[in-house]
Amino acid sequence: MRGIEEPVVGTVPFSITAGPDRIKLRAALPIDTFGFDVFENLVANSAAPAPALTDDVPFAALFNDPAIGLYLNLLDDIYTKYALQIADDLEDGGAVLAPDEITIVEPEPIEDRFGSGDDMDSDRKGADVSPDADDGPNLVTEDRSIGSEGPAATDCWSLGQASRNPSIYDTLGNFAPLVRGIMALDTVGPLEGYLLDLRDGVPEVVLVQHGLVPSRLERLIDRAREQMKEARDIQVLCLARAAYWEDQGRKTLPVVSDEFLELLGDEGPDLVERYTIKETDIVRKPEAAPYEFESAAYRDTLDRFEIGFVPPPVSDLDVRYRFARQGQDELDIEALRNNSFRLAFGRLADGSVAFATDARTLERFLAILAIRTAEAGRSTGDKLWVKGNPEHLVTLGLLYPVEEVRSYFSTGGFEVLDQYRSVRVSLLPSENFSGLSIDAELTHD
Repeated sequence: MRGIEEPVVGTVPFSITAGPDRIKLRAALPIDTFGFDVFENLVANSAAPAPALTDDVPFAALFNDPAIGLYLNLLDDIYTKYALQIADDLEDGGAVLAPDEITIVEPEPIEDRFGSGDDMDSDRKGADVSPDADDGPNLVTEDRSIGSEGPAATDCWSLGQASRNPSIYDTLGNFAPLVRGIMALDTVGPLEGYLLDLRDGVPEVVLVQHGLVPSRLERLIDRAREQMKEARDIQVLCLARAAYWEDQGRKTLPVVSDEFLELLGDEGPDLVERYTIKETDIVRKPEAAPYEFESAAYRDTLDRFEIGFVPPPVSDLDVRYRFARQGQDELDIEALRNNSFRLAFGRLADGSVAFATDARTLERFLAILAIRTAEAGRSTGDKLWVKGNPEHLVTLGLLYPVEEVRSYFSTGGFEVLDQYRSVRVSLLPSENFSGLSIDAELTHD
């Protein structure tokens, strides 16, 4: 057990150059891995050449490391401990630890921590990782995968939020199930992220997954769909039950009755057959049939380009119960019924898969790929590569989305950042020592 800052050892040589049009930083970060797999992976060379789709967007990022899932789990573990510490200290009136004061323990190997699962190969480290491989290390383990823990029971008061530890990925909206699925992958191909714009207050985001075996991709998507479908069903049932009890003037059990079924409309028979409705929670029945995701409701085309959807479609029950909580005057119900902001995905020409905020975002991304004029300029060895347009991000209100950060950067002498047109950061293993090399550049160009 060591402090989070301790792996960085020795001196950190760096250089900074500044001119009228640019500021450039180069640094070498020596790292002692202490035998921890997470640090050994971090300083190892990337397994795949860095793909280059486009950088003609306000923000683009590449994560080129097969251990992405391990890093995502570590980040979530740190966040969870920090959030729980804050909650405990606020309750006790004590001091709150900063993130760099929290000690971390390297996560155990996947098979030790979550169980081996039916698909885990004992010799998977030597397996073929190509997209055409029948088997490989791109495995979603049964014990960690979405919807694999058996019948789900959700407390209707919390709707699933207070019943588990806080997660940093709860803030990702429809992308959260995908990220949790990626966390469960033993090995992940290069991952790219793009921010295209802001529409109706919602970021238009694209996530491109490379090198995932098709069968594993299908399982990842199906389990994300299952998690979102189950969460939606349980929320609808919770709210419908509350409305039923309000109509009755008291809590009545059993809940299922003709009057209650009328509140659920055409979906009623399927919902009450799939879930047991108790006084305090909603439980998915062990014998419930699998969800059906092959229907037309989960498919569409964009100019002959086939796409799929991850969340369930919007129905009358969503409008009546779920959206009523948000205030329907603020929502374009018709747009939501037509799949606005419904996470969509499609397979690209190179075999990678793009997930987007919705079909409109995916269509826009495909158009950018078709007419792109700029090359990303990334190195084949980059572990992390980020490029953005600070001026554009400020215009969108996304450069400093957190009020505390925005206040600091607008009053702490850093307000000049929004005058720059390009920021680029790359992180790659050093060839001369155990550690990482960092390149960063701000330009007016």
